[in-house]
Amino acid sequence: MKKDTSNENISYKYDKKDKNAKTVQKSILRVVNEKMVSEGINKLLYEVTQLNIKVEKLFDKSLELEKKNNSLEQSFNKVEEYFEKKLEKKLKKKNDRETSKLS
Repeated sequence: MKKDTSNENISYKYDKKDKNAKTVQKSILRVVNEKMVSEGINKLLYEVTQLNIKVEKLFDKSLELEKKNNSLEQSFNKVEEYFEKKLEKKLKKKNDRETSKLS
């Protein structure tokens, strides 16, 4: 009597197909993960580039504001000097008048 091995053969074939399917599935997942990581990296690089552009614009703006601030400071100093001189002249005139009254 011949032993029936057809069930064993069928089982072996399905196990082999199942292993192949899992290997293919793992390969597909690996490729998909690599693609997602690559897309994520590209997106991050783009965002970093955009942030660098914004930082450069802000830096340029800060330099411009610093120049304006220096200019305003110089103008303020000139105005301050003008009023100090004017005040000194008035004080001198007042002192001169008082000294002339005393004499």
